[in-house]
Amino acid sequence: MLFVRFINVKFTTNKKMYLYKITMGFISNLEKAVRKNYGDIQNKLSFLPKSPTKILGKKQVMGIRRKGVLEQFKDPDILKILKFNNDNYEMLHSDKDGLMLGHYLEFLKQTDCMDGDILELGTYKGVTTILFAKFLDLIKSDKKIYTCDVFTGLPYEDKHSTAKNAVGSFSDTSYEFVNSQFDKFNVSQRITIVKGLFEDTLYKTLDKNKFSFVLLDCDIYDSTKFCLPFIDDRLNGIVAFDDYEQDPNKKPRWGMTQAVNEFYQKINLEPVPHLMK
Repeated sequence: MLFVRFINVKFTTNKKMYLYKITMGFISNLEKAVRKNYGDIQNKLSFLPKSPTKILGKKQVMGIRRKGVLEQFKDPDILKILKFNNDNYEMLHSDKDGLMLGHYLEFLKQTDCMDGDILELGTYKGVTTILFAKFLDLIKSDKKIYTCDVFTGLPYEDKHSTAKNAVGSFSDTSYEFVNSQFDKFNVSQRITIVKGLFEDTLYKTLDKNKFSFVLLDCDIYDSTKFCLPFIDDRLNGIVAFDDYEQDPNKKPRWGMTQAVNEFYQKINLEPVPHLMK
């Protein structure tokens, strides 16, 4: 049986805004804005010697996100990994939303009995890859993880995005850094890194593989459009779209939503938060 799930988990908080004191001055009422546009802000300000995003991202913003997440899950294995993420987020360089991560771990466990390995399309700094590998170790799974990225940031502009100048976004990473992170957290034996453009690597390297869980996290329209037929032909479980959005009141930030809608409309599936085929 083939399962397709569209994930649209958003973190909300009713906590009042915080006032942050940073070396560059005072910034107020940024908690919501920084969370919403964290990737862009981090990329654009990371050149500053004492970038406010280093403080906001690692301390206050991520601290707010973590509060209350653990109580959303009952599975002890999932709770262990969420706590591991919380306890090691600085060494992991983690900006991972715990709520979304928890759901991904649920999908990993649900599909562990199905044939196929794990495919991650969009590695960035390898945080999710490490946490997935730790979880698979914990549940004594024999699955392998294939994680794919160009490791130089987004390769194309996004023709269906509200984000301008997308090329090079999320470039504060490298193949060498990610590889060293996998070694540091002792997960390299479970992970295969596929470096390069998806168009140059997927069919060449993974054409014969089947996958029980796929996480598509490449943001932009062209990359998503290329990956979807590849995934669909090799999927034996669940695919999750990290940047799929379903807010009728605003245009999606990234082109992934448009690419997903177009692809599944062709095969008569309508994207909803949880869609099963």
